[in-house]
Amino acid sequence: MNNINAIKTSLFAALLLLSYTLVAAEDVVVDSTVKTPLEPYDALSLPRELKVRLMDPWAPLEAVSTTDEPTIPPQMRVRDFTDTFDVLAPPDDSVDPKFEEERRTGEIRGSGHFRCAILMYHGFHDPPRTLYEISSYDFAEQCKFLADSGIEVIPLSTLVDALVTEQFAMVPDRCVVITVDDGYQNFYSTARPILKQYGFPATICIYTNFIGGGKIALSWEEIREMSGEGWLEVASHSLTHPNLAKSRGRFPTYSEWLSREIVGSGNIIQNHLNVPVKVFSYPYGTYNSSADSIVRHSSYEAALTVHPGPTDIDTDPFVLPRYGIYRSCTISKFARFVQGGSVDAEYLQFVSNDAMGQEKQPGTSN
Repeated sequence: MNNINAIKTSLFAALLLLSYTLVAAEDVVVDSTVKTPLEPYDALSLPRELKVRLMDPWAPLEAVSTTDEPTIPPQMRVRDFTDTFDVLAPPDDSVDPKFEEERRTGEIRGSGHFRCAILMYHGFHDPPRTLYEISSYDFAEQCKFLADSGIEVIPLSTLVDALVTEQFAMVPDRCVVITVDDGYQNFYSTARPILKQYGFPATICIYTNFIGGGKIALSWEEIREMSGEGWLEVASHSLTHPNLAKSRGRFPTYSEWLSREIVGSGNIIQNHLNVPVKVFSYPYGTYNSSADSIVRHSSYEAALTVHPGPTDIDTDPFVLPRYGIYRSCTISKFARFVQGGSVDAEYLQFVSNDAMGQEKQPGTSN
């Protein structure tokens, strides 16, 4: 009888523990000081391990809290790709008449209420060798789509200047910005000819310890050549491509290490190219309040994340969202992204798998 009672007690305790675990798994959210690519989606019904892996591994225990009834803002809900959707839908024509003459003469370019999609690429290769690379055929098809659809490709600096100065009419109502992370040589050999064919500007976000690192990396000479042609801008992607939210083990102190990665990398680029570096791109899209503070109080005017979503007049320039264009991106997904559309659960899973990646070594693929 004692053995039966002991078994019953053990089963009850196990069920109680399981119930507590299920409740906790449903309600875990991330502390607001740790910024991750899925921060706007914390309220979604994602698996607990998918949420928790995005947190700073060294965050204090109190960084994990619970919430009774998480809500999902309508603009953050994942939409089904079967939704009806007109790829070439024109922008809203309800423009204030006072803008018409300035728009006709080119003094301003939009109504002041724009919707811009910042695209994020990494590498280009035929055929793609990693999930982060796309083929030259796919990239050419995407550029042709932009040209045929009338969605204007603008420099990143134009978008940043509009947000900083609040001169929103300098940005077209529908537009795209092209960014390419890391600094692989195949940007010069593969993407550059296609961009020049269509007359599209672009921004490369480079981590400086990688540049000049052999055949797979861009050289400073190649970057100077493209920058001098007037169509390429350069942003910092740190010195070594680390996870800036990981504070433990940094030398000599975490704050000094952050400054070297964030500010020091921008200074190196400026010294090599003799051009101001206005934008910082967070490696892996991860950062915390310390990194955010250093970026905001330096000479940078904006920062790029990997939050998926469009940029508009209400966007904080230091938290610019981007749509990642990966090998799995079909032309229909691309069409949705360039119009500021939503992403699906597969995309979120892919981004989250990279968000808390290992420290990057020069030449790795992600």
